[in-house]
Amino acid sequence: MIKGLLSVAAGLLLIMPAGAQPSATVARTFGIDGMSCAFWLSGPMQARDGNAWILGYWAASNRLNAKNHHVGAQTNTDAIFKAVQDACQAGLALSLQDATADTYVRFERDGK
Repeated sequence: MIKGLLSVAAGLLLIMPAGAQPSATVARTFGIDGMSCAFWLSGPMQARDGNAWILGYWAASNRLNAKNHHVGAQTNTDAIFKAVQDACQAGLALSLQDATADTYVRFERDGK
């Protein structure tokens, strides 16, 4: 019986579609996150939209973070916005999404 199940499992592995492997497709993004840092920094309306997006990204990242659900809790939102802006201006990232992700990782690493 076990030998038969192993044969079936091996057969299924051989016929699995190639799509089960990682692909080079780009994830679907929404709102301002697909925009450049320069766009986010180009005016007050763009800043407002970007700031709202950053907070949403940050909250979702904290919720999904298995090790620490409180990244950024030792600071305030203005400091987070400033750190993302600094990442943009330092050329660390070209998109708001990348700058926010980089900032989140740094805050987590540094215990902020």
